[in-house]
Amino acid sequence: MTRPTTLCFVRRHYRPDGGAERFLLRLLIALSQQSDYPLHLLSQDSWPLPSGIGQKRLARTGGTRRRKEQHFHQVSQQHLSAQAPGWLVQAHEPIAGCQIYRAGDGSHRRWLAARQDGPVRQAFRHLDPYHRYRLEQETRLFRDERFRMVVCPSEKVRNELQADFGLPHERTRVIRNGLPPEWLQPRTRQQREQARTRLQLDSNAPLLLFAGSGWARKGLDTVLEALALCQQQKGPAWQLMVIGQDKHSRAYRQKARDLKLTAPIHWFGPRQAVRIFFEAADALILPSQYDPGSNVALEALAMGLPALLSCADGSSELVEPGRNGFTGDPGQPRQYAAWLANEGLLLPTDGPAAPLPAHAKGPNTLDMSICAGQYLQLYAELQPERG
Repeated sequence: MTRPTTLCFVRRHYRPDGGAERFLLRLLIALSQQSDYPLHLLSQDSWPLPSGIGQKRLARTGGTRRRKEQHFHQVSQQHLSAQAPGWLVQAHEPIAGCQIYRAGDGSHRRWLAARQDGPVRQAFRHLDPYHRYRLEQETRLFRDERFRMVVCPSEKVRNELQADFGLPHERTRVIRNGLPPEWLQPRTRQQREQARTRLQLDSNAPLLLFAGSGWARKGLDTVLEALALCQQQKGPAWQLMVIGQDKHSRAYRQKARDLKLTAPIHWFGPRQAVRIFFEAADALILPSQYDPGSNVALEALAMGLPALLSCADGSSELVEPGRNGFTGDPGQPRQYAAWLANEGLLLPTDGPAAPLPAHAKGPNTLDMSICAGQYLQLYAELQPERG
Protein backbone atom coordinates (compact mmCIF):
# COMPACT_ATOMS: atom_id res chain seq x y z
CA MET A 1 0.00 0.00 0.00
CA THR A 2 1.38 3.43 -0.96
CA ARG A 3 2.29 5.62 2.00
CA PRO A 4 0.08 8.75 2.09
CA THR A 5 1.61 12.09 1.16
CA THR A 6 3.04 13.94 4.14
CA LEU A 7 1.18 17.17 4.88
CA CYS A 8 3.58 19.85 6.07
CA PHE A 9 2.31 23.05 7.71
CA VAL A 10 4.39 26.19 8.21
CA ARG A 11 3.71 28.83 10.87
CA ARG A 12 6.50 30.93 12.31
CA HIS A 13 5.29 31.58 15.86
CA TYR A 14 3.04 30.06 18.49
CA ARG A 15 1.10 32.26 20.88
CA PRO A 16 -1.34 30.51 23.23
CA ASP A 17 -3.75 33.45 23.00
CA GLY A 18 -3.46 33.91 19.23
CA GLY A 19 -6.53 33.26 17.09
CA ALA A 20 -4.50 32.09 14.08
CA GLU A 21 -2.55 29.64 16.22
CA ARG A 22 -5.72 28.41 17.91
CA PHE A 23 -7.24 27.64 14.53
CA LEU A 24 -4.18 25.83 13.15
CA LEU A 25 -3.91 23.71 16.30
CA ARG A 26 -7.59 22.76 16.00
CA LEU A 27 -7.11 21.92 12.32
CA LEU A 28 -4.09 19.69 12.95
CA ILE A 29 -5.92 17.78 15.67
CA ALA A 30 -8.99 17.31 13.45
CA LEU A 31 -6.87 16.15 10.50
CA SER A 32 -5.08 13.63 12.70
CA GLN A 33 -8.46 12.21 13.74
CA GLN A 34 -10.06 12.16 10.29
CA SER A 35 -7.23 10.97 8.05
CA ASP A 36 -4.12 8.80 7.90
CA TYR A 37 -1.92 11.54 6.45
CA PRO A 38 1.43 11.94 8.23
CA LEU A 39 1.38 15.50 9.63
CA HIS A 40 4.40 17.73 10.13
CA LEU A 41 4.76 21.30 11.42
CA LEU A 42 7.59 23.77 10.88
CA SER A 43 7.89 26.64 13.37
CA GLN A 44 10.35 28.56 15.46
CA ASP A 45 8.32 27.75 18.56
CA SER A 46 7.22 24.57 20.26
CA TRP A 47 3.51 23.79 19.85
CA PRO A 48 1.38 21.69 22.25
CA LEU A 49 0.68 19.05 19.60
CA PRO A 50 -0.71 15.61 20.43
CA SER A 51 1.52 12.61 19.88
CA GLY A 52 1.75 11.47 16.29
CA ILE A 53 2.12 14.93 14.78
CA GLY A 54 5.74 15.74 14.03
CA GLN A 55 7.22 19.17 14.52
CA LYS A 56 10.54 20.75 13.64
CA ARG A 57 11.80 23.84 15.44
CA LEU A 58 13.79 26.04 13.11
CA ALA A 59 16.67 28.27 14.18
CA ARG A 60 16.13 31.93 14.99
CA THR A 61 18.30 34.90 14.17
CA GLY A 62 18.65 38.41 15.52
CA GLY A 63 18.50 41.73 13.75
CA THR A 64 15.63 43.71 12.32
CA ARG A 65 12.05 42.54 11.98
CA ARG A 66 12.60 42.08 8.24
CA ARG A 67 15.77 40.06 8.83
CA LYS A 68 14.04 37.77 11.32
CA GLU A 69 11.18 37.01 8.97
CA GLN A 70 13.46 36.64 5.96
CA HIS A 71 15.61 34.19 7.90
CA PHE A 72 12.60 32.07 8.82
CA HIS A 73 11.47 31.93 5.22
CA GLN A 74 14.96 30.90 4.08
CA VAL A 75 15.44 28.13 6.63
CA SER A 76 11.90 26.86 5.98
CA GLN A 77 12.60 26.56 2.27
CA GLN A 78 15.92 24.85 2.95
CA HIS A 79 14.26 22.30 5.21
CA LEU A 80 11.47 21.65 2.72
CA SER A 81 13.83 21.26 -0.23
CA ALA A 82 15.76 18.56 1.68
CA GLN A 83 12.64 16.42 2.13
CA ALA A 84 11.08 13.86 -0.18
CA PRO A 85 9.27 15.44 -3.14
CA GLY A 86 6.03 13.84 -1.99
CA TRP A 87 5.36 16.47 0.67
CA LEU A 88 2.33 18.71 0.23
CA VAL A 89 3.10 22.05 1.92
CA GLN A 90 0.48 24.35 3.38
CA ALA A 91 2.07 27.61 4.51
CA HIS A 92 0.34 29.94 6.94
CA GLU A 93 3.02 32.50 6.08
CA PRO A 94 3.68 34.02 2.61
CA ILE A 95 6.49 31.62 1.69
CA ALA A 96 7.29 30.98 -1.96
CA GLY A 97 7.50 27.29 -2.76
CA CYS A 98 4.37 26.05 -1.00
CA GLN A 99 1.54 24.40 -2.90
CA ILE A 100 -1.15 25.79 -0.61
CA TYR A 101 -1.13 29.20 1.04
CA ARG A 102 -3.69 29.86 3.73
CA ALA A 103 -4.19 33.62 3.69
CA GLY A 104 -5.27 33.83 7.31
CA ASP A 105 -3.64 37.26 7.61
CA GLY A 106 -5.34 38.48 4.47
CA SER A 107 -3.60 40.80 2.00
CA HIS A 108 -0.73 42.84 3.43
CA ARG A 109 -1.35 45.45 0.74
CA ARG A 110 -4.95 45.87 1.91
CA TRP A 111 -3.87 45.89 5.55
CA LEU A 112 -1.52 48.81 4.88
CA ALA A 113 -4.19 50.70 2.97
CA ALA A 114 -6.74 50.21 5.75
CA ARG A 115 -4.57 51.68 8.50
CA GLN A 116 -6.07 54.92 9.74
CA ASP A 117 -2.75 56.77 9.92
CA GLY A 118 -1.77 60.28 8.95
CA PRO A 119 -0.01 60.83 5.60
CA VAL A 120 3.47 60.90 7.17
CA ARG A 121 2.99 57.65 9.06
CA GLN A 122 1.34 56.05 6.03
CA ALA A 123 4.34 56.96 3.88
CA PHE A 124 6.70 55.62 6.55
CA ARG A 125 4.90 52.27 6.58
CA HIS A 126 5.22 51.88 2.81
CA LEU A 127 8.95 52.68 2.98
CA ASP A 128 9.60 50.42 5.96
CA PRO A 129 11.85 47.49 4.83
CA TYR A 130 9.69 44.98 6.70
CA HIS A 131 6.48 46.00 4.92
CA ARG A 132 8.24 46.16 1.57
CA TYR A 133 9.53 42.63 2.14
CA ARG A 134 6.04 41.35 3.02
CA LEU A 135 4.64 42.88 -0.17
CA GLU A 136 7.44 41.35 -2.24
CA GLN A 137 6.85 37.94 -0.65
CA GLU A 138 3.17 37.95 -1.53
CA THR A 139 4.03 38.64 -5.18
CA ARG A 140 6.73 35.93 -5.25
CA LEU A 141 4.40 33.41 -3.66
CA PHE A 142 1.64 33.76 -6.22
CA ARG A 143 4.07 33.75 -9.16
CA ASP A 144 5.94 30.65 -8.02
CA GLU A 145 5.38 27.65 -10.31
CA ARG A 146 4.75 25.38 -7.32
CA PHE A 147 1.80 27.45 -6.07
CA ARG A 148 -1.55 25.69 -6.56
CA MET A 149 -4.17 27.17 -4.25
CA VAL A 150 -4.81 29.99 -1.80
CA VAL A 151 -7.31 29.20 0.95
CA CYS A 152 -9.15 32.29 2.18
CA PRO A 153 -11.03 32.63 5.47
CA SER A 154 -13.70 34.84 3.84
CA GLU A 155 -15.08 35.99 0.49
CA LYS A 156 -13.62 39.40 1.30
CA VAL A 157 -10.05 38.05 1.21
CA ARG A 158 -10.77 35.97 -1.88
CA ASN A 159 -12.00 39.05 -3.77
CA GLU A 160 -9.03 41.14 -2.62
CA LEU A 161 -6.43 38.60 -3.72
CA GLN A 162 -8.11 38.01 -7.05
CA ALA A 163 -8.20 41.77 -7.72
CA ASP A 164 -4.66 42.52 -6.51
CA PHE A 165 -2.80 39.57 -8.02
CA GLY A 166 -4.98 38.51 -10.93
CA LEU A 167 -5.51 35.05 -9.47
CA PRO A 168 -7.92 32.87 -11.43
CA HIS A 169 -11.04 31.85 -9.54
CA GLU A 170 -10.07 28.17 -9.61
CA ARG A 171 -6.85 28.95 -7.71
CA THR A 172 -8.77 30.45 -4.78
CA ARG A 173 -11.06 28.78 -2.25
CA VAL A 174 -12.95 29.95 0.80
CA ILE A 175 -12.80 27.67 3.84
CA ARG A 176 -13.94 29.41 7.00
CA ASN A 177 -12.32 28.66 10.32
CA GLY A 178 -13.85 25.69 12.06
CA LEU A 179 -14.79 25.47 15.72
CA PRO A 180 -14.82 22.46 18.08
CA PRO A 181 -18.20 21.09 19.23
CA GLU A 182 -18.28 22.94 22.55
CA TRP A 183 -18.35 26.29 20.72
CA LEU A 184 -21.34 25.31 18.57
CA GLN A 185 -23.83 25.28 21.44
CA PRO A 186 -25.59 28.60 22.17
CA ARG A 187 -24.72 29.93 25.60
CA THR A 188 -27.50 29.62 28.17
CA ARG A 189 -28.52 32.13 30.80
CA GLN A 190 -27.33 29.70 33.49
CA GLN A 191 -23.86 29.59 31.90
CA ARG A 192 -23.85 33.39 31.81
CA GLU A 193 -24.58 33.63 35.51
CA GLN A 194 -22.04 30.96 36.44
CA ALA A 195 -19.32 32.61 34.33
CA ARG A 196 -19.96 35.99 35.95
CA THR A 197 -19.78 34.46 39.38
CA ARG A 198 -16.40 32.90 38.59
CA LEU A 199 -15.10 36.16 37.11
CA GLN A 200 -16.56 38.19 39.99
CA LEU A 201 -18.64 40.37 37.69
CA ASP A 202 -22.03 42.01 38.25
CA SER A 203 -24.67 39.47 37.25
CA ASN A 204 -27.15 42.14 36.11
CA ALA A 205 -25.00 44.71 34.29
CA PRO A 206 -24.98 44.70 30.46
CA LEU A 207 -21.54 43.46 29.48
CA LEU A 208 -19.57 43.86 26.24
CA LEU A 209 -16.62 41.74 25.17
CA PHE A 210 -13.66 43.07 23.17
CA ALA A 211 -11.05 40.41 22.42
CA GLY A 212 -7.80 40.53 20.49
CA SER A 213 -4.31 41.96 20.46
CA GLY A 214 -3.20 44.91 18.36
CA TRP A 215 -5.86 47.26 19.72
CA ALA A 216 -5.44 50.01 17.11
CA ARG A 217 -6.26 47.59 14.27
CA LYS A 218 -9.04 45.94 16.29
CA GLY A 219 -10.68 49.31 16.99
CA LEU A 220 -10.53 49.71 20.76
CA ASP A 221 -10.45 53.51 20.35
CA THR A 222 -13.79 53.33 18.60
CA VAL A 223 -15.21 51.10 21.34
CA LEU A 224 -14.25 53.52 24.11
CA GLU A 225 -15.62 56.52 22.20
CA ALA A 226 -18.87 54.65 21.47
CA LEU A 227 -19.28 53.87 25.18
CA ALA A 228 -18.73 57.55 26.02
CA LEU A 229 -21.40 58.58 23.50
CA CYS A 230 -23.81 55.98 24.83
CA GLN A 231 -23.20 57.32 28.34
CA GLN A 232 -23.82 60.94 27.23
CA GLN A 233 -27.10 59.87 25.61
CA LYS A 234 -28.23 58.18 28.85
CA GLY A 235 -28.14 54.77 27.19
CA PRO A 236 -27.49 51.41 28.90
CA ALA A 237 -24.53 51.45 31.29
CA TRP A 238 -22.41 48.91 29.41
CA GLN A 239 -19.46 47.43 31.21
CA LEU A 240 -16.55 46.26 29.04
CA MET A 241 -14.23 43.27 29.21
CA VAL A 242 -10.95 43.68 27.29
CA ILE A 243 -9.13 40.42 26.54
CA GLY A 244 -5.70 40.59 24.94
CA GLN A 245 -2.62 42.75 25.06
CA ASP A 246 -1.11 45.81 23.40
CA LYS A 247 2.17 47.64 23.91
CA HIS A 248 0.18 50.88 24.29
CA SER A 249 -2.20 49.51 26.93
CA ARG A 250 -1.45 52.36 29.34
CA ALA A 251 -2.53 54.91 26.73
CA TYR A 252 -5.85 53.10 26.27
CA ARG A 253 -6.46 52.98 30.00
CA GLN A 254 -5.73 56.69 30.17
CA LYS A 255 -8.13 57.38 27.30
CA ALA A 256 -10.87 55.55 29.19
CA ARG A 257 -10.21 57.80 32.18
CA ASP A 258 -10.17 60.93 30.01
CA LEU A 259 -13.54 59.98 28.54
CA LYS A 260 -14.87 59.77 32.14
CA LEU A 261 -16.55 56.42 31.59
CA THR A 262 -18.52 55.57 34.72
CA ALA A 263 -19.24 51.88 34.02
CA PRO A 264 -16.27 49.62 34.87
CA ILE A 265 -13.79 48.39 32.29
CA HIS A 266 -12.26 45.02 33.14
CA TRP A 267 -8.75 44.63 31.67
CA PHE A 268 -8.12 40.88 31.77
CA GLY A 269 -4.97 40.77 29.65
CA PRO A 270 -4.05 37.89 27.33
CA ARG A 271 -5.81 34.61 28.09
CA GLN A 272 -5.45 31.16 26.62
CA ALA A 273 -8.80 29.84 27.87
CA VAL A 274 -11.31 32.40 26.62
CA ARG A 275 -14.65 30.60 26.49
CA ILE A 276 -15.66 31.79 29.97
CA PHE A 277 -15.54 35.42 28.78
CA PHE A 278 -17.91 34.64 25.91
CA GLU A 279 -20.24 32.91 28.36
CA ALA A 280 -20.24 35.99 30.60
CA ALA A 281 -20.80 38.56 27.85
CA ASP A 282 -24.01 39.89 26.36
CA ALA A 283 -22.43 40.95 23.04
CA LEU A 284 -19.12 41.12 21.20
CA ILE A 285 -17.83 44.41 19.81
CA LEU A 286 -14.95 44.46 17.31
CA PRO A 287 -14.83 47.48 14.95
CA SER A 288 -11.63 46.38 13.19
CA GLN A 289 -9.84 48.51 10.62
CA TYR A 290 -8.91 45.31 8.77
CA ASP A 291 -9.50 41.67 9.61
CA PRO A 292 -9.52 38.77 7.13
CA GLY A 293 -12.05 36.90 9.27
CA SER A 294 -11.84 37.27 13.01
CA ASN A 295 -11.93 34.03 14.94
CA VAL A 296 -13.48 35.67 18.01
CA ALA A 297 -16.42 36.85 15.88
CA LEU A 298 -17.06 33.29 14.72
CA GLU A 299 -16.83 32.05 18.29
CA ALA A 300 -19.30 34.69 19.49
CA LEU A 301 -21.80 34.02 16.68
CA ALA A 302 -21.58 30.26 17.19
CA MET A 303 -22.44 30.74 20.85
CA GLY A 304 -25.45 32.92 20.00
CA LEU A 305 -23.88 36.22 21.08
CA PRO A 306 -24.78 39.22 18.92
CA ALA A 307 -21.70 40.73 17.28
CA LEU A 308 -21.02 44.37 16.42
CA LEU A 309 -18.46 44.14 13.62
CA SER A 310 -17.00 46.38 10.96
CA CYS A 311 -17.53 45.61 7.30
CA ALA A 312 -13.70 45.42 7.09
CA ASP A 313 -13.90 42.09 8.94
CA GLY A 314 -14.48 39.04 6.74
CA SER A 315 -16.52 37.43 9.52
CA SER A 316 -19.11 40.19 9.09
CA GLU A 317 -20.32 38.16 6.08
CA LEU A 318 -22.08 35.90 8.60
CA VAL A 319 -23.94 38.71 10.37
CA GLU A 320 -27.63 39.23 9.60
CA PRO A 321 -28.21 42.84 10.73
CA GLY A 322 -30.79 43.11 13.48
CA ARG A 323 -30.88 39.34 14.00
CA ASN A 324 -27.45 38.36 15.29
CA GLY A 325 -25.61 41.68 15.27
CA PHE A 326 -24.78 44.68 13.13
CA THR A 327 -22.04 45.63 10.69
CA GLY A 328 -20.78 49.09 9.80
CA ASP A 329 -17.77 51.17 8.94
CA PRO A 330 -14.66 51.10 11.15
CA GLY A 331 -13.83 54.27 13.05
CA GLN A 332 -17.46 55.40 13.41
CA PRO A 333 -18.21 55.47 17.15
CA ARG A 334 -21.65 57.10 16.68
CA GLN A 335 -22.78 54.11 14.67
CA TYR A 336 -21.70 51.68 17.37
CA ALA A 337 -23.20 53.85 20.10
CA ALA A 338 -26.57 53.70 18.33
CA TRP A 339 -26.38 49.91 18.23
CA LEU A 340 -25.48 49.76 21.93
CA ALA A 341 -28.84 51.35 22.63
CA ASN A 342 -30.65 48.48 20.86
CA GLU A 343 -32.09 46.81 23.92
CA GLY A 344 -34.10 44.28 21.94
CA LEU A 345 -31.01 42.56 20.53
CA LEU A 346 -28.08 43.38 22.76
CA LEU A 347 -29.31 43.32 26.33
CA PRO A 348 -29.59 40.04 28.29
CA THR A 349 -32.32 37.62 27.24
CA ASP A 350 -33.22 34.05 28.07
CA GLY A 351 -31.79 32.75 24.81
CA PRO A 352 -29.22 33.39 22.10
CA ALA A 353 -29.50 36.15 19.50
CA ALA A 354 -30.00 33.63 16.69
CA PRO A 355 -29.50 29.88 16.21
CA LEU A 356 -26.38 28.67 14.45
CA PRO A 357 -27.92 28.04 11.00
CA ALA A 358 -29.05 31.68 10.76
CA HIS A 359 -25.58 33.12 11.02
CA ALA A 360 -23.57 30.27 9.54
CA LYS A 361 -25.42 30.25 6.18
CA GLY A 362 -26.24 26.55 6.60
CA PRO A 363 -26.26 23.93 9.37
CA ASN A 364 -22.94 23.31 11.09
CA THR A 365 -20.88 25.30 8.58
CA LEU A 366 -18.50 26.28 11.37
CA ASP A 367 -18.03 22.72 12.63
CA MET A 368 -14.32 21.87 12.82
CA SER A 369 -14.88 18.37 11.44
CA ILE A 370 -16.56 19.82 8.35
CA CYS A 371 -13.77 22.38 7.99
CA ALA A 372 -11.16 19.59 8.15
CA GLY A 373 -13.15 17.62 5.59
CA GLN A 374 -13.00 20.58 3.19
CA TYR A 375 -9.21 20.68 3.56
CA LEU A 376 -8.97 16.92 3.00
CA GLN A 377 -10.97 17.30 -0.19
CA LEU A 378 -8.55 19.99 -1.34
CA TYR A 379 -5.52 17.80 -0.59
CA ALA A 380 -7.04 14.94 -2.59
CA GLU A 381 -7.60 17.27 -5.55
CA LEU A 382 -4.05 18.61 -5.51
CA GLN A 383 -2.14 15.35 -5.08
CA PRO A 384 -2.40 14.21 -8.73
CA GLU A 385 -0.97 17.56 -9.87
CA ARG A 386 2.18 16.91 -7.93
CA GLY A 387 3.30 14.00 -10.04
